[in-house]
Parts: sequence; structure tokens; C-alpha cells
Amino acid sequence: MSLEEDSKSDASQRVRLSTWFVLTVIVALACEVGARLDDLFFEGIPFSAAPTFEGLFIPGPNGVRLGRPNAQWKKVRLNSFGFRSPEIPKTPPAGCERWMFLGASETFGEPSVANTEYPAKLRSLLDLSSCTEIVNTAFPGLGPPFLPAYYRAAVAQYAPTKVFFYPSTHLYLGGLQGRKKPPTPPVTPNAAPIPVKPAISLAAIVNSSRVLERLHDSLHMPGFIQKRRLEKWIANAAANKPDDWRFAQVPDERLEFMLEDLRELIDAIRASGAEPILMTHAIRATYPPRAEDRSDLFAMRAYVPQASEEVLAEFEYIADDKLRELAAATNARLIDVARLMDGKRDRFIDLVHFSSQGHADVAQLIKNEMDKHAAAAR
Repeated sequence: MSLEEDSKSDASQRVRLSTWFVLTVIVALACEVGARLDDLFFEGIPFSAAPTFEGLFIPGPNGVRLGRPNAQWKKVRLNSFGFRSPEIPKTPPAGCERWMFLGASETFGEPSVANTEYPAKLRSLLDLSSCTEIVNTAFPGLGPPFLPAYYRAAVAQYAPTKVFFYPSTHLYLGGLQGRKKPPTPPVTPNAAPIPVKPAISLAAIVNSSRVLERLHDSLHMPGFIQKRRLEKWIANAAANKPDDWRFAQVPDERLEFMLEDLRELIDAIRASGAEPILMTHAIRATYPPRAEDRSDLFAMRAYVPQASEEVLAEFEYIADDKLRELAAATNARLIDVARLMDGKRDRFIDLVHFSSQGHADVAQLIKNEMDKHAAAAR
């Protein structure tokens, strides 16, 4: 082939590559525009907005995050008080009850689906003539150590009559962020300035893409890749740690921390004039774990790397026994979600988060227990 022919071939290849690149960009832009128009027409999200999970929150006192009023992300809609619930007045109407729900992601529900979390399902079960408001005040990552401060700062002022709390007990096997304030980092003289990220960057564009967000929600990384990455992460977390860093057995100290925090929460709820209602924490696994439970327990170690699968499962079952004892000791009403749900694999999507049917079962359990109590009080 002559030099001229080589040059023509290279030019032709560059034209083809450029054409494919331009077409790819056009298709990507068209998909992004379509996704944004879909959100605009069906969800009311402004076309130019870039909603994020972190955008749901504003900083509150004592390191507690509060819901941002009227924030939106995926199917999540927060009301004017920053709760995942319909609009409510600041205080309930005369003669009506206000039931508020505290917890973490198990109570907050799946953000890509609207009104399927158990507080929303409970709302749909109640008789409209009952004049009872259901308010979901939960947020992902809101561990039990934060609950007393969060209740005082964000919930008590709205005059609840009953406060249901579903504590994420497994988080007590983690680092317990929020239980102790981290030390303030020292100021280093003449320290190099922190580089400022450009306002427009590839990462910012990717993070704001609605199409990629949809793909992330619908596509999942193969299990063997997730397992390998988690194994590496756990190994790195354990590196250079003392031998007693790993829990050889269920740590009694962590159970005591849990009870201290929940006693404080019960006292805070009562001090506000509301009734505390404690819920036990259910998991998909049994104890001892079944073979099919292993992958769920292992996946949770991303949050609690110090605990083996056996210790994690045993801790959850012992923690629920402690919660039952706490309810009896403090004369708080108990709704035993764990007794109903533990080990029912089809009622969960992972170790701790309910499936749609699981949320429905929890809502029905709450209604049944509240109806039973109301009948006994007549």
C-alpha cells in the first residue's frame, strides 16, 4: 500500500472515530435531556437541578444532620419541616394523634421508590376517621447514638403523641461515630493550601447525571467482584490493628452502650410529653446462621469489619433480647418486629432492609398491636 493510500486510510479512520464520538455524545445528551424532562413532568424536579443524597440534609446541633425543608432526591420528597411525610401543621389538630417514627435507612425506606416504607404503608392502613398523622422522621445512617440529640433538636418540637423508634442495633458493632466527639485537628503553621476542585469537572458532571443515576439504580456489580472488593477492604481495615480489635465474641460493652443511648431516648421522649414505643430490630439471617445467610452477613461487614458473620448474627439476637428487657424495665410499650420477621429471607432485600412485602408486614404488625392496645384501654 502506498504512502498516499496509508494517509487516506488513516484519515478515513479518524473520520469514522470522530463520527462515532459525535454520535455517542449526541445520544448521551439526548438520554440525559429525556431523563430530566421525565423528572420535570412526572416528579416536578427542575430541569437544571442536580439533586443528591447529601442535598437532603443541613447541619444541626451536636453534629446531628437535619432534613432540608422541601428537599428532593430520587423519589424522596421532604416536607416543609424536613421529614419524609406529607405536609403537617406544627402541632396536630385538636383531638388528633401524631405518631412519629425514628430510625435509620430501614425506616426511611428505599429512595428510588415512593411511599413503600412501613410508615407510609401504615398510613394507608389507618381508618381515615381515626385522625392520626404518621410522620417518618428517619434518615439513612442515623445510628442510635444520635437519636436522643436528633429527637430533641428536630422532632420533639412538633408535639408527637407517640414516638416509635426502630434502632439499627448492628451499628453498635461499628465505630460508633457520634458517641464521642472526635478531637479537633491541630492547626499546622504554614501548611500547604488545600487544593480547590474546579467548579466544573468530569466527576461533577458524572455525579449530576440523571441517566447514570438511573443506571446505577437498575444495574448491579457482579457478586464475585463485590465480594473481592469487600475482602480487600476488610483486610485493609484490619491492617496494623491489635489482636483484640476483632470481636472474638459478642462485646458486652457495646450492648451497654446501646441500652444507655436508648434509655436516654426514652427519657427524652417522655420529657416531651409523648409515649415511647420501642421496636426490636429484625434481620434476614438466623442464629446460628444458615448457609444462605452467609453472603448477607458478610456484606454487612463493610460497616462492621470488626465482627465475624457469627458474632454479627449472635449480637443481633442478643440485642433484641436486651431491647425486650429494656421495654419491661422502663415500662415502655414494645412492638416485637424481630419475633415476626427474623430469618424470613423473602421479607428482606439484604441483611436489614425490608422488601416491599416486609414493609407491609411491619406496618400490619404495628396496626394490629395499636388496635389491640386501644381495645384493651376501652
